[in-house]
Amino acid sequence: MAGWAIDHNFSLSFTGVVTYPRNQALSIAAAMPVDRLLLETDCPFLPPVPHRGKRNEPSYVRYVAETIAGARGMAVDALADMAAKNAGRLFRLRHA
Repeated sequence: MAGWAIDHNFSLSFTGVVTYPRNQALSIAAAMPVDRLLLETDCPFLPPVPHRGKRNEPSYVRYVAETIAGARGMAVDALADMAAKNAGRLFRLRHA
């Protein structure tokens, strides 16, 4: 399904699930084009490791970014910048 979405010019957003052991989402996030990748926390559900079992919050998105950046072999800041640009393009946000 992810391949179909990318082929049809969709973006994919990843949550704390990418931090869970034995998940398929991380391999998809690691292999997909970085210009289609978005990050989120899915608050208040599905908090990332190390906060599983607790209420999720927006500040935990850094764990999502760290996990995906590590799987892609890139710097967290570079991934976060690209994801922010992708969100800006998708939601037509202007930089202040």
